[in-house]
Amino acid sequence: MGEHIVTVKERIGFLDVKIKIDLHKTVLTGLARASRVGDAKVTNKDGSFNAKLQLGDSNVKANSDMTLMVSQLIHPDLKLEADIGHMTITFGTAIGTDGKPDVNEFNIDELTDTKVHIHGQISLFDPLIDVVATEFIKYFNTVARDVLTQVIKPLLQDEMKKMMGGGSF
Repeated sequence: MGEHIVTVKERIGFLDVKIKIDLHKTVLTGLARASRVGDAKVTNKDGSFNAKLQLGDSNVKANSDMTLMVSQLIHPDLKLEADIGHMTITFGTAIGTDGKPDVNEFNIDELTDTKVHIHGQISLFDPLIDVVATEFIKYFNTVARDVLTQVIKPLLQDEMKKMMGGGSF
């Protein structure tokens, strides 16, 4: 997912601290066990067909190398692991009256039940771990969902094309 830098100012005790979190070599894994959640909502109106489905996966994880900079202190060798918990993808497909398929709705729900683990020599930074975890979740909810949308939506569109015998979007 590339390199991403998050900067936050936080009051810890009586100190105002500027924290810079540099995430690099971030890898998102999982999604291989995504399965349908609940029933599809299907409508057929005026010759068009619409279906709304949900996929869910509880096996999504993120791993990243992390450099933490607090004021003038730099800690370059930390590892971040995040168990995403559950992720739900809602998408709608349609076949219009012209017979052309479309993915007319696509949304990845906010990531829930995320647990962040940070490994390395962190005793000096221990009071900052909750701040880092909170900022990672905020950041990851936006960036990961955008990246996943860019990857998964075109895959769904391609599958729709294959099902419809190569029709175009």
